[in-house]
Amino acid sequence: MAYSGYQAAALYDFTHHMRQDNLSFPVTELVIDADRCALGICRCDEGGGIALLEQAELSQPAPLDQLWLEQIAAGCGVSAREAAGLPDEAQAQTRLWNYYCAGRRSDAPAFSLPDGRTLCCSQLDAAFAPVQALLDQLLEQGLQLLERLHIPEEQLRILTVGRMADCAPVRLTLRGQLCFDPFLPDDRFVALRADEDPGRIVEEGMRLHQQTQMIGIELDLLCTDASGAEEVLCLARSQQLASALSDPHYCPPVFVSASEPLRFRTGGRVWEQPLPYAIGPLDGDLVEAACVVRAGRPLILLRRTLAPTRVYEVQPQL
Repeated sequence: MAYSGYQAAALYDFTHHMRQDNLSFPVTELVIDADRCALGICRCDEGGGIALLEQAELSQPAPLDQLWLEQIAAGCGVSAREAAGLPDEAQAQTRLWNYYCAGRRSDAPAFSLPDGRTLCCSQLDAAFAPVQALLDQLLEQGLQLLERLHIPEEQLRILTVGRMADCAPVRLTLRGQLCFDPFLPDDRFVALRADEDPGRIVEEGMRLHQQTQMIGIELDLLCTDASGAEEVLCLARSQQLASALSDPHYCPPVFVSASEPLRFRTGGRVWEQPLPYAIGPLDGDLVEAACVVRAGRPLILLRRTLAPTRVYEVQPQL
């Protein structure tokens, strides 16, 4: 099954925040994609393994940021292009949040258009109503999934991703559904640093996932050919996907002597490994080697060419 964006987001959180926050594992995380109007419920273990338990997504004609901008254009007499920077402008979102904190009783300009006109908090808030209805519907589905999984809300960790994640009306909607008071601190929500972009979290999580799927080492078997020259047989490459090494792919037969160990190279370091079996009564033998990944770690497999059913395992020196 393909690695989902929800798992990628949870992996990002695991890498950058969970371990620093001294959480008790396993962690159940509700990942909300505020652009796609979608959510996933993930479970993360202390090794970074992440399972997707459930997911929900509402079909909508466009991403939620585009829907909000279209509503602003329709209700405020501006074009969506003129208002395009609104979701990313921190000052506008701060003014909107202050407007909500004041109970919507103190309206003020929140966002300046390129021609100098301004849009007030109440205008932006009113234009968000259709988007809020979609998010409310999504969260209702999410709460039903949590109930079905017997996961208490108070045990959740909550991560919001997407361009809209930091928008004030999104925060108010999510916290209004998931918190006793949307304006009080709630440590279930992941607190991102100022230099972290929630719109890139899924992308960064996918990159981290790809890195974890690489074997990460260069592994060669060194031997001597019939002319006495050194021959290098590649068993694994650092940028190789671990999934490609789930099954062994043995190198061609190599002559080994009873009096000499096998020689391997990991990265730039050469190390020796005695044969894991006794050759006798002969002085030499033919062996084949392969590298596989077991439990996330590389493992060398050796077998005799003349008796390939018996496989010997060697832990590489990393």
